[in-house]
Amino acid sequence: MMWSWTGNAVRTRNNSFPQSRSGLKGDIGNYSILALAQCHGIRLGRASEKLTMSGAPPPVARLLEVEPGEMLLRLDRLIFCRHDDLIEWHMGFCRLEDQPRLAEMN
Repeated sequence: MMWSWTGNAVRTRNNSFPQSRSGLKGDIGNYSILALAQCHGIRLGRASEKLTMSGAPPPVARLLEVEPGEMLLRLDRLIFCRHDDLIEWHMGFCRLEDQPRLAEMN
């Protein structure tokens, strides 16, 4: 998925669903993790997020129109179910521009 700000690509993400007791796996397109969990009877538990600076991998650099290796903000988020099975691994890259960023989970 790609986000843009004033016509310029600023963020991309890749989500994956490891094989687990949840039954979720593969690429399922755009979704709300809360709605998806509810549809599959999954009770969400804990989550963790890590923000780091990372050089842009070539595929991400092409999408965000930056040079490979240019420093980007990287977000890794892990979401687990109540039984502590990993449900979602979200990895996102964001160009650092003088614009506010807001992430919400409802």
